[in-house]
Amino acid sequence: MQVTLILEVLGLGLSVFVTDHLVGGIRGAMCAFGVLASTPTGFHGLFVSVLTAMACGLWVVLHRFDLRVEAPVLTRRKFTWLCALGCGVFPIARYWLHSGGVSVFGKV
Repeated sequence: MQVTLILEVLGLGLSVFVTDHLVGGIRGAMCAFGVLASTPTGFHGLFVSVLTAMACGLWVVLHRFDLRVEAPVLTRRKFTWLCALGCGVFPIARYWLHSGGVSVFGKV
């Protein structure tokens, strides 16, 4: 579980790296801002990526803290929050897919 959440945090860095390297492939884009502005959902995707990376990072910190405490005080709250975080991803993905999500390579 921790590995997956840590990979989500690393995925944010990968998103920024890829956005910066797509500059040469998109006409009119001179920097990462231009790549994100080239699609209507570019900044929304970055915002969701930042929010999920922050939430996953916070969950990993709480999990490590809970493992060090003698009595598992945060276990129930921690996994309830994890289920809520997971359930929050599905409406975002559904909205993006049903709104005709646009990627840098055309319509999805």
